Amino acid sequence: GRAPGAGEVAVSAKLAAEHGLHPGDPVTLGPARLTVSGLTPDRSWGHAPTVWTDEPTWERLGGGARPSVLLLVAPVASAETRALDASQHTKTVSLGAAKAGIDGYSAEQGSLTLIQGFLFAISALVAGAFFTVWTVQRKADIAVLKAIGASSGYLVRDALGQALVLLLLGGVLGAAAGALGGAALKAAGTPFTLDAATVAVPLTAMVALGLAGAALAVRRIVAVDPLTALGAAR
Repeated sequence: GRAPGAGEVAVSAKLAAEHGLHPGDPVTLGPARLTVSGLTPDRSWGHAPTVWTDEPTWERLGGGARPSVLLLVAPVASAETRALDASQHTKTVSLGAAKAGIDGYSAEQGSLTLIQGFLFAISALVAGAFFTVWTVQRKADIAVLKAIGASSGYLVRDALGQALVLLLLGGVLGAAAGALGGAALKAAGTPFTLDAATVAVPLTAMVALGLAGAALAVRRIVAVDPLTALGAAR
């Protein structure tokens, strides 16, 4: 295909596959009948596939309205920005404000952030519960170690070290499973992007919160009295 000209549109490959469209096919957008000039890589707006056209055709479809979204590829000084806005009758906003202006974006991000917060809290609770049970089950072993001279600090460091290994192992396996699942979704046509920061930040937070939960659980080690614990284990 080729770039769209007057009365033409370039169609997202996913949209074309769903509707059996090929270059040269006619399509109807609102009151206009246009021609498919070519296919583009999959792009979406608000999770919906997109089509591309030239500015005159866009203005005709929009009732003569000028495009309302402009992209600035490099930052400029505030004075230059104000001068540009004044000369072009535009409004320049930050990238974050531009995203927030998309219909449903703020609500969607708020829901996702709330879900992430619950997941982080649950991870800390699960880790704390696991290591609480683990510490209680090892109470007799801890008593023996204390009786032969192991300090509480050493036992706490040992327990937290084991917790760190388990949390890292579980986090890496979970991240790998998520990446594979995301790749499968992307192959099926679902908009999905994964980068290092998307994985590293939640993984670090999960490990930190898990260690916090484990630290609260293994504090029992400090309170273990060797004689009492060994007597109860008889």
